Order: sequence, then structure tokens, then C-alpha cells
Amino acid sequence: MFAAVVDGNRFETADNMKSSVHGFYKELFTETESWRPKVDGLSLPSWPNAAKEVLEVQFNEAEMTKALGPDGMTMAFLQANWDTI
Repeated sequence: MFAAVVDGNRFETADNMKSSVHGFYKELFTETESWRPKVDGLSLPSWPNAAKEVLEVQFNEAEMTKALGPDGMTMAFLQANWDTI
């Protein structure tokens, strides 16, 4: 028999547990603050298709190894020095 206790609530079935988890995250990600600005009906500028296409170009391995990581080191540097790290 399946049973779990979470925060003092006992769940006898997997369906009860799923329902509880779903309810938890639904409440967590549902905003009730009235102070947030509304964007419904707001006219926002959009990029022309040519500009969007530039953002969607494929990158190659050479570009990826040249890109700096969050620590300022390139992937090529890390690969070359992996044994010493």
C-alpha cells in the first residue's frame, strides 16, 4: 500500500499525492498581487523577421569553444587543462 506523509498530511494513493503536488505548484506560481502592472492590450514593439533570423542562426563548434564561460575561461582552455583542474 502506498502511503506518504508530507508536512503532516498523509497521502494514501499516488493520485492524492499528484493532486497535492499539482495544487502546491499551481498556488505557488499563481500571482495574486494587485500591485503588479497590467500588460493586457499594451502595444509592444516587435522586431522585423530579418532581425529575428539573426538571433536564430546555427552556431558551430569553433564559436562555442571561443565563448567565455561564467568564470571567464573558454571551453578550449578547460578541455586542454582538465587534468590539472
